[in-house]
Amino acid sequence: MPLAAVEPSQGDLDRLALARAEQLFSGEGAGELALEAAYVLWHVAEGGVGGTLQLLLEAPFPGADAAGADEMRLSVVVEGGDEPVRIAHRRVSATDLGAARAWLYETPLTVEEEARELVVVVEEVTTGRWGAVVAELVDEPFELPREGVARSESASTWSLRSSSRVAPSGAVKASGGGAGDARPAASSSAVRILPPEGRNLSGPTAIETLVSDLRVTKVEIYLDGELVAAPQEPPFDATVQLAGPGHEQTVRAVAFSGNRPLGEDSIRLNRPPPRPFRVRIEELSGDPASGSLEVSVEISLPLGSEVEKVEYWFNDRLVVTREAEPFTARVATPDAGPDDFIRVVGYLRDGRSLEDVALLSARGVSEELDVTLVELFVFATGRDGRPVRDLTASDFTVRRNGRAQRLERVAFAAEVPLVLGLVVDTSGSMELMMEETKRAASGFLQDTVTAIDQAFVVDFDTLPRLRQGTTGDLMQLYGAFRGMVPSGYTALYDAILFALAEFEEGPGRRALVLLTDGDDYKSRFGVNRCVRAARSLGVPVYIIGLGDPSRLRGFTRLGLEAVTEKTGGRLYFVQEVNALAGVYAEINQELRSQYLVTFYADRVVAGTTRDEIQVKIGRRGVKARAVISPGGQ
Repeated sequence: MPLAAVEPSQGDLDRLALARAEQLFSGEGAGELALEAAYVLWHVAEGGVGGTLQLLLEAPFPGADAAGADEMRLSVVVEGGDEPVRIAHRRVSATDLGAARAWLYETPLTVEEEARELVVVVEEVTTGRWGAVVAELVDEPFELPREGVARSESASTWSLRSSSRVAPSGAVKASGGGAGDARPAASSSAVRILPPEGRNLSGPTAIETLVSDLRVTKVEIYLDGELVAAPQEPPFDATVQLAGPGHEQTVRAVAFSGNRPLGEDSIRLNRPPPRPFRVRIEELSGDPASGSLEVSVEISLPLGSEVEKVEYWFNDRLVVTREAEPFTARVATPDAGPDDFIRVVGYLRDGRSLEDVALLSARGVSEELDVTLVELFVFATGRDGRPVRDLTASDFTVRRNGRAQRLERVAFAAEVPLVLGLVVDTSGSMELMMEETKRAASGFLQDTVTAIDQAFVVDFDTLPRLRQGTTGDLMQLYGAFRGMVPSGYTALYDAILFALAEFEEGPGRRALVLLTDGDDYKSRFGVNRCVRAARSLGVPVYIIGLGDPSRLRGFTRLGLEAVTEKTGGRLYFVQEVNALAGVYAEINQELRSQYLVTFYADRVVAGTTRDEIQVKIGRRGVKARAVISPGGQ
């Protein structure tokens, strides 16, 4: 009997839509109607997630000679993890179907829940014929037919509400005929270029990539805009010819599925070393006995920084302040003696400051040295493993190649912005723990990312995926967990390298925190490559092992220990998922308790390793772990 004969109840409609969704997932069929495409464009809005639901239906419509006579019933089935299934229905008129090859329906849509799956069911009310599709996130715009399409739209917003959870920005697209993979994939992360090892690269250089989308069939490699390779088989690597040191060049990789681009990545090689922040008394002119000296100051600025002011002091008395170049000032030196000194302090607009001091007995032109400010982030922990927060500069000793260094600054590092990478294992074995894992990770972000910090989120199984790029927007970061669905294997080391590629080179404070419940399996790269990459970027790697550590193979645990210990991070094991929040809190406390220790080296230290720098703390029972920030301050 046609459905139009008796209007079904709300419960009947719910059961019917759910049964058709289950039929779609089981592979038993997607109905008689061909839903050519359906997708939802999301954006974060106050009170929920809004966007436009667009459906394109191509089918031989009944009663084609009766224009505008047909009605469609549109149902959306949303499954939200621990939340109950939500189903909504609407009857809509299909306008002028008699002359149409296809029907397009558009309506505003709001979803206020953590939707893991979204199924669209469309049926003809008069015949009962139906079709269904399941959605997945995409980034490209919807391509609509230009001719032969009957269009209708709803002016009212259709809301599906079951909780206050906010879904991420992105887009949802579905194709008919099967469930597919409902995971979002940020197109910018479909391929990642791994930075080549070493510096001052020259000649034939291997360019290695990691892809995050199983649909990738080709990766085009460009050098300074010129196509140089197009590998069509995994691992999609190539060799490029570099001009050598002093010649900055750009390598770009574009991933394709057939002829359709899925995403791209680029990297600059042989970049000049960053300029450190340096304040130096260049010259003292005149005789201090005459009552004054002319003091010339040289200031080296990091890229993008600005000088706020320079203060000139005679002993402990501020004499004059300059706010613009030239940074030369006449400083009064009443009753000057050989033990008196000139001190200058330079301030940047971002709050940083450095100083230089010159004794009057050694006045003259300072010797020009090729120096670089080395920036260390030091973790200090007591015997109980907890951070020690009451250390002073006198507690620290830093040696480089065995030689003690004069420390320029020792302070808490909380004033330095943190870039945090959060990596979550979503392999098949995580299925029973996934929702609790998401909640713990979200809480960690909330507690750790302050107003000056940023973070990004990666998940991984057989492939790694960038769920949310680097941002300080907590709502976007929370939304990254929405699409995480367990399946596949555990390519742990590939995920670490993929996440490390998200960090930018240069100075600053960084950390990578990874959660996994198993052995590495199916990784292309290994422990040593992860360690070298993390150390070159100054990223301590924290790994949380979820489950019984005694079940790990011996060499697996050794690998995890090597990655964490050699990068300045830590390895944790927890056997119950409800203990995750406590471990995340411990990592947060440690990151908040870092010390910033700086010193000048007598030559550029790009590529300096932790083996060349030793940090010791002169307090019994306190150990130090140091991370070198690349590029200095």
